[in-house]
Amino acid sequence: MQILRYTSRAQGAIEQDKNSYVFISDIDFKTKIKNGEFLEWHKWPLGYYGTEKKSIIESITQGRNAIVDLDANAALQLTHVLKQAEVCCADILLSPVDSALLRSPADLDYAAEKLIERILTRGRGEDKAEIQLRKQKAIEYLAKRDLFSFCITNPEGNPLTAAERIHTLVRER
Repeated sequence: MQILRYTSRAQGAIEQDKNSYVFISDIDFKTKIKNGEFLEWHKWPLGYYGTEKKSIIESITQGRNAIVDLDANAALQLTHVLKQAEVCCADILLSPVDSALLRSPADLDYAAEKLIERILTRGRGEDKAEIQLRKQKAIEYLAKRDLFSFCITNPEGNPLTAAERIHTLVRER
């Protein structure tokens, strides 16, 4: 079962609706917030992002693992909500470099630059201000790596490689 992530930002050229995100308007997103349809949501300069409550609950009640791609703050927020509901969960931070190498601000900056390279190649139209915000957020998130249950290195930036590593981790639990 797919966990639905919603956004109000414009759809990228290579993205397919309901494959990457469900693309909706700001007005529809705010209506879903008002109706309590998200387990977590947040606003970025290009639009809102949120994780649908219904698809997570359906996955859990069916006894299935739910793997959700979130930014670090949203992941920590979702982990908190699930643990309060006594749902077994593991939060995993993906890092572009081995987390053991992240010892100084310069190391965090280097890792953030690696993430920015990936963002620029996916062609979603982020402007300079958005890129700068993403870099700041990447540094912030990587600095929080010790708050996560696991940190997986994904130097290739390949979602399939990351998914394989996550599936291995889940099977081992």
